[in-house]
Amino acid sequence: MPDLALLVEIADYYNVDMREIMNGERKSESMNREEKETLLCAAEYANSEKKLLLKRVRLISIIGAVTMVLAFAMTALAGGSSLPMYSYTKGVCFGISFGSILCSIFYTTGVLEWLRQRKHTPSKKLVLLVCAVLFSVLFVLAFAESFR
Repeated sequence: MPDLALLVEIADYYNVDMREIMNGERKSESMNREEKETLLCAAEYANSEKKLLLKRVRLISIIGAVTMVLAFAMTALAGGSSLPMYSYTKGVCFGISFGSILCSIFYTTGVLEWLRQRKHTPSKKLVLLVCAVLFSVLFVLAFAESFR
């Protein structure tokens, strides 16, 4: 189904009611002005939400792409370097790029919104706890690996 803004324009062009387009049946009354303004406001709000989502996903993806290119460049240029800070930075770059990919997937599939809506449930607290523990373990392992 097309966007709401496009449906409003179609209804206005053909001088039909929005309900006629949605239901697929013809009625004798035409769309009144207040209904049209309400639907245009709803369409504008939906478009602004889409733009905000796209802007956030774009930013997360750019950060992920830049850190992935940086990590691969560091891997290619490393040669036989075993400096602890160098390998730690390379690991952090790979971690940020992987995390941004996961975040983009979670954001676009609605998982993050689902977690936000379930504010005070034990499952959200459990997911946050597991993520915090996993992040801490990975951080300690990356830090320990850099000093080998």
